[in-house]
Amino acid sequence: EPARLIELCARVRRERALLRVQDHLEVRTRELRESEERFRSITQNAFDLVALLDVNGRYLYCNNTYMEILGYPPDELLGRSCFDLVHTDEREGAMRLFQESLAGNRPTASVLLKLQHRDGRSLVVDHHARLLSDGQGAPQILLNARDVTERKRAEAALRKSEEEHRLMADNSVDMILRQAVDGTVQYVTPSCEKLTGYQAAELIGEPADFLLPSEDCGRVADDIRRQQEQSDQYKMEHRLRRKDGAVVWVETLGRFLRDRSNCLTEIRCNIRDITERKRLETALEKRLVALTRPPDHPEGITFKELFDLSAIQRIQDEFSAATRVASIITQLDATPLTRPSNFCRLCKDVIRCTEAGRLNCYHSDAIIGRYHPD
Repeated sequence: EPARLIELCARVRRERALLRVQDHLEVRTRELRESEERFRSITQNAFDLVALLDVNGRYLYCNNTYMEILGYPPDELLGRSCFDLVHTDEREGAMRLFQESLAGNRPTASVLLKLQHRDGRSLVVDHHARLLSDGQGAPQILLNARDVTERKRAEAALRKSEEEHRLMADNSVDMILRQAVDGTVQYVTPSCEKLTGYQAAELIGEPADFLLPSEDCGRVADDIRRQQEQSDQYKMEHRLRRKDGAVVWVETLGRFLRDRSNCLTEIRCNIRDITERKRLETALEKRLVALTRPPDHPEGITFKELFDLSAIQRIQDEFSAATRVASIITQLDATPLTRPSNFCRLCKDVIRCTEAGRLNCYHSDAIIGRYHPD
């Protein structure tokens, strides 16, 4: 019958449509399951710590990394409040941030928290929280976190090391100076004021050769350039001009710092005052020259070339104090070489304070000190 045939055809079409829908659902379900498995595999094996919390802060899910880093098995974490693991000093702040996130005031948040490992030690963990909702619309918090304990420990050690080095540098007798490739001063220790008369702030930003006498700039630059071609360090003695115009001698130990491409990035210098050493070296050189002259030709040899006047002054002062006699050493023309020792106040503060008195004293000193073979 036609009606019966039409009904059968319609039923076949409906059944075929249902089969197509069923096949589509099976494909979509399989794809969804595979996608979930891939997501779970990625999450479980991620380097970061991943966890899902309910509205009370209890763990609904933790990946393998989360449990491995904190040392807890699944049965000790799932269903447990996450705040049990937060250090007591930071627990209140963590709970407040959690409530703000649930309320939607902070849908995303980042915070560093100290978490307690299962063995009792503390770990510093960098948390990033995001507000989500489950299939029924209930709010949840997704945590992505990373253990930064070693990084924080290294940063603290670096800060301590930098503070110690800065403390040593700031209290160093030597002047420590850092200069850029173009020669401008980037940093200088406070000891620069004693050596140069300038405060650190006055030198920063200035060219390093600002401290050199103008006639020495070319020679010093050439010497540094020559040593730079041969080594990553240099050493030299040169003069330095103080703020008050005085010139002192310094010894500079420099080091050329380079990057991985071997390009010069910075020059660091330790600068030490050697003025007294240079003075002693010059005096010693004159003394040696004087002592090596033929004994039958003493002309031109001065007392200062043979002796260190500061040492002679100490010997004279101690001799006068021990013997209670007045002492002074003069040239043959009575010009004083040393300061008077143990002179009475009348002689020192009255007679020698006038021009006539001083000349009479010089005349007397010359007569008394003259060689008298008879």
